[in-house]
This record gives sequence, structure tokens and C-alpha cells, in this order.
Amino acid sequence: MMFLGFPHGLLGTHPGESDYPTPLVRNAFLSGVAVIEGKEMMILDGFNNPGYSGGPVYTADIEASGDPKLCGVVSGYRNEQQSHGRIYQKNESGEEEALADLYTKPNSGMVICVHVRQLIDLGARMVAYNPVLLP
Repeated sequence: MMFLGFPHGLLGTHPGESDYPTPLVRNAFLSGVAVIEGKEMMILDGFNNPGYSGGPVYTADIEASGDPKLCGVVSGYRNEQQSHGRIYQKNESGEEEALADLYTKPNSGMVICVHVRQLIDLGARMVAYNPVLLP
């Protein structure tokens, strides 16, 4: 699978249509589907950074031409659990010991995505109309 975005504000320099900036691309594997905060979410095994959220997730359409097919949208990434982000220091005898009340929140490598099926369902329920006012 591939997911696209503009991590840390970076823009691709490959020219796009009408000179629009092009996104950067990352690869990931589908790990599975899990319920997170009451919602079914796709879990990708990859590495996500700030700036990919809201970007499309593609996979090859193996039933047809092999062309890329939209399968979801990046929602974010999951941080490691607090117990896995402890910070250590060496004591006077050179042994490592965990520092109390200090931890880091490293990226777990789990990319959380909304499946395209949920996006289609949401679109079908939208009833808002945004008129465009011309001068």
C-alpha cells in the first residue's frame, strides 16, 4: 500500500498538473482492522509523520488492471505505550535504570486509516450545500 502527504511541510518537486505541488509517498503493509475508540480503523505497518494525516491510501487493484485504487485516508499514527517509552540513565556502577516520571512518545509504526467504505457512507449522508457567490 502507499500513502501520500506533505510531511513536516515538505513538498515534492516533481511537477504536477497545473504546477500544483506533488506529495511525498510512503509504503506500508496492511496489518489488519481494529476498533479504536468505537470505530473500525485500518492499521498499516509503516512509518507515518505529521503531514500525512488526511492523505489518501492506495493499493494496487489486483482484480483489474493493477492500477492504484483508493482504499482509505490516513487518520494519524499511534504512539508507543507509555511503558515502552521509558527513559534510562546509567547509574554510578554503569547499570541502566529507568528515570521516574519521565518517558517519551515514540512513533509505533502503526498508521491509522479510515477505510474508503466509511468515506462513501459519510458522503452519502451529507446534505449540506455550499453555494458559490459570483461577483
